[in-house]
Amino acid sequence: MNAHPDTLVPGGPEIDFGVQTDDLFMLGEAKWRSSVGAAQGVNRDKDQVTLRREFCERYGRRLLPTVKHFVVLGVSWKGGITTQAQSESAGVCLYARDCTWRALAEISSHPRHDELRQYLEWKIRNSLSD
Repeated sequence: MNAHPDTLVPGGPEIDFGVQTDDLFMLGEAKWRSSVGAAQGVNRDKDQVTLRREFCERYGRRLLPTVKHFVVLGVSWKGGITTQAQSESAGVCLYARDCTWRALAEISSHPRHDELRQYLEWKIRNSLSD
């Protein structure tokens, strides 16, 4: 069970995906055709992306002292679920980035590029249209 970013007690929002290397930690919010959940947090005044960003700001360096780059990545059908931003504090960079599923599938250096691209095309064909 995930700890809630505001309170650190069990019952927090699920993490859609995460990537960690020696000096990078990425939390992702993935959407297909739905929007980012609003009315999140203890006071219901945050969205899902804000909770991820605040978690990295408050706890990232304490939990992962070797990490120098924290990223909150929004991946969605049309993009625009988060605003690109960058900040730095005490030698730690926090990035917010936005990406579409199509842009992700077009990364030719991805080890499963062809498989990902084929899956995306299949999903598009078999999903409800806008």
